[in-house]
Amino acid sequence: LGGDEDMTNAAKTRRILINDDGWIMSEAEPPLTADDLRKRMVDTYQGSPVGALLWCVGNREVYSYETKAGEMFGQDFEVLENATDRKHAENVKRLIDECGGPLTAMVDLCHKAGIDIFPSVRMNSHYEADPSAPNAGRFRNEHPEVLIGRPDEVFLEGSMRWGIRTGLDYTHQAVRAHMAAIINELFESFDVDGVELDFMRHPTFFKIEDAYANRYLMTDLVRRVRRRMDEVSSATGRSIDLAVRVPPTLADSARIGLDVKQWMAEGLVDIVIAGGGFIPFETPVDEFVRAAEGTDCQIYGAIEYLRPAVDDEVIRAIAANHWDAGASGIYLFNYFGKSAEWKKRALSEIADQSALRRLDKRFQMDNTRFRW
Repeated sequence: LGGDEDMTNAAKTRRILINDDGWIMSEAEPPLTADDLRKRMVDTYQGSPVGALLWCVGNREVYSYETKAGEMFGQDFEVLENATDRKHAENVKRLIDECGGPLTAMVDLCHKAGIDIFPSVRMNSHYEADPSAPNAGRFRNEHPEVLIGRPDEVFLEGSMRWGIRTGLDYTHQAVRAHMAAIINELFESFDVDGVELDFMRHPTFFKIEDAYANRYLMTDLVRRVRRRMDEVSSATGRSIDLAVRVPPTLADSARIGLDVKQWMAEGLVDIVIAGGGFIPFETPVDEFVRAAEGTDCQIYGAIEYLRPAVDDEVIRAIAANHWDAGASGIYLFNYFGKSAEWKKRALSEIADQSALRRLDKRFQMDNTRFRW
C-alpha cells in the first residue's frame, strides 16, 4: 500500500494522488469516530497504488479540523437549525474530544496504512452562502472590503463579475496573511507529508482586469509558505512537499495571477497538478513537463469524476495520455466515493504504464464548454 519509496530528484514519486472533499464530516451520522474514518475512508485504499490522500479541510475559510489559526465549523453557534450543519459540527467536536481532532486522526490513520497525507486548502470559493450560516465564514462577514466584489458594487446577475464577487481578493495583505497563517499551521502543528494549495476551487483571486499584473502578489504568498515550510523541515528533519493545483495551461494560470512557471523555476513547489480534469484530452500536460525541466518539480495530470471520465476505458485513455506527456503521476478528483474494489483494480491499472498499454481504452473529443 502507498507510494513507492524511489526518490526522483530528491523527491518521493507517488504514482497516484487522490483528493477527498471531506464529505464524511457532514454526511456521517454522529458520533463519528476515528475508527469510522479508518473503515470508511483510509481502509478503502488498501491494496491500491495511492501514494497520498489529499484531504480537503474546509471551504470559505471555515474548517473541519482542530485549527487555531482559522475558524472551525460551528464554533460560534450555540444552535444549528440545519440537520446537516448539526452533524458536521458535532462530528468535528466528537473527534476533538476522542483523539485530538479530525486531522490528528487522519495523519495517524494514513501513516499506519502507509499512505502519505496532504491537507488540501481551497484557496478561494465563490459559492453563495447565507451570511448567517456556519459555512459563510467569519473572515468574509467581518471584512467585506476584502472581497473581489466590494460592498458598494453591483453586478449583472449571471455575469462573470457577479459569479466571482463573493471570493477573496488577494491584492489585500490581510487576505494573504490570513491564508498564510492557515496554511502554515497545517505543517507546523501536524505531522503531514505535504500541503495542497487548490487554486481550482475556485480559479479567480483578483479582479479580472488586475489579475495578470498582480501575479507577483500570489508568488510572494507562495514564497512565504515555502520559506516557512523549509524552516520547519530543517528544524524537524521532516520532508514536507508543497503541491499546487492550477488551471490547465501556463497561460491560463498566469492570466488569473498564478505565475506557475516562476514557481517551478524558483523551486517553490514540489508538485504541480495541471488542470481540473475538465478538458482531460486537451490539457497540455507536456508544456508543464517542459517548463519543469531542470527543476525538482513533478507534474501530475488530472482526472475529474465528470463525463467522459466515468468509464474505465476513458479513464485509462486519459491516464495513458498523461503518462505519454511525461507526467510523474496521476491525480484524481471526486473519485473518493468509488468502491474499495474499484480503487484497488482501476487505480492499479492506470498506475502501471506497461500494463495500461495492453488494456482497452476509449479516446474522445473534450467537451470544450469546460475550459477550466
